[in-house]
Amino acid sequence: MRAYLLHIILLPLLAVLVLSIHYYKVAREHGISMPARYEEGELSKEKQKNVKRRIDFLPDLFSHEVYLVVLGLFILILVTIFFYGGAPLESIANPQQTPLDTKAPWYFWWLQGLLKLGDKALMGIIIPGLIFGLLFAIPYIDRNPHRAFVKRPVAVSLGVLSVLILILLSYMGLPQYGIETPAATRIVQDMSPEEGHGPLQAVEYEQLQQGFYIVNETPIDNLCPELDFGCPELEEFYALFSHRVNEAIESGALPNGDAVIVIENWQEDLKKVTMRITWDDPESGERNTYEKHVYIHRNSQGE
Repeated sequence: MRAYLLHIILLPLLAVLVLSIHYYKVAREHGISMPARYEEGELSKEKQKNVKRRIDFLPDLFSHEVYLVVLGLFILILVTIFFYGGAPLESIANPQQTPLDTKAPWYFWWLQGLLKLGDKALMGIIIPGLIFGLLFAIPYIDRNPHRAFVKRPVAVSLGVLSVLILILLSYMGLPQYGIETPAATRIVQDMSPEEGHGPLQAVEYEQLQQGFYIVNETPIDNLCPELDFGCPELEEFYALFSHRVNEAIESGALPNGDAVIVIENWQEDLKKVTMRITWDDPESGERNTYEKHVYIHRNSQGE
């Protein structure tokens, strides 16, 4: 709650204060800097006179900025209406279960990439703190009077290098990099994620017919002969599950592996789906089992 209040009250107020100071400095003391090609380039007297012509903040500059903001919002609304499908509500988060493939917002992927490189305190607290401190200090460290790119080769090179490192760290921050998930866990979680929807949730409730479906023993076709239209969605889910299991067995990730899907009528309008995978541990030779129970209610299909 403290972090939430910090983000919605204190930090916005500080942002308004800093922006107000910035606008005051621009409007009353320094003015707006011209592009570097005008300030540092060789221009004729006529062009210098035109580019140095005074423009009042009110109403000229302010009205121009309002126009650009309105135009940008209009374009954003059009893109949202015609090209963006929306952000659907996902399943309710379970505070007692950390979902597989936890992923930070895209602007923090680089931080997750850092965490995979070494000590968590060093990579997650000290180095990011130093990076942000350096960003604040750059205006005081950089004493180069020029702004044109061609006159700032060192700064431009360091900037490009920083962007490349940021992209690389962001890639390393994705769940697929540097984290090896056991094959059985990967398969079951992909079939029915802890958060969001998977192939299991895509199966219509009526097609979840009670049964014991053994991979490589139970035929994939015609799983529900008692239904007039069969159960193509269940067959598609079972075929995908079987394919993933057999693929892992062939690659050696599941030595001597077996898998089964059990569908039970657990309560009225409630079905219990169990996905179970067993395999031999390559080191100890013991039989390992990974299973997951998923409860699906008639009125919460896909949730």
